[in-house]
Amino acid sequence: PGFDDAGLDLQVVTTDKQNILKLSDARIDLALVDKELGKYIIKTELSSKKAMEIDWIEPPIKIEPQYLMFSKKAKNYLQKQVAFNKGLKVLTESGELKRILESYGM
Repeated sequence: PGFDDAGLDLQVVTTDKQNILKLSDARIDLALVDKELGKYIIKTELSSKKAMEIDWIEPPIKIEPQYLMFSKKAKNYLQKQVAFNKGLKVLTESGELKRILESYGM
């Protein structure tokens, strides 16, 4: 059983931003969106008042891993991957990554 079987009026959009804006205008009653991306869209696109009108349902419907991809056609893609991983490790170990994410409400 899924959403198709629940008798919901489903509206497909091309971006999560569209769903957040529709939700904030009460044009839809719920939206499926990655929580961290949704929090960022809410913070950057909605007024404080509108943001306070949106709540998250727990537990999440589904948890999906996130991945960063590099095109093998990109120049020096392996070096870029190594540099990214090294930088991410430095940011994580120093606590800077946590500070950056918190600054965006994540």
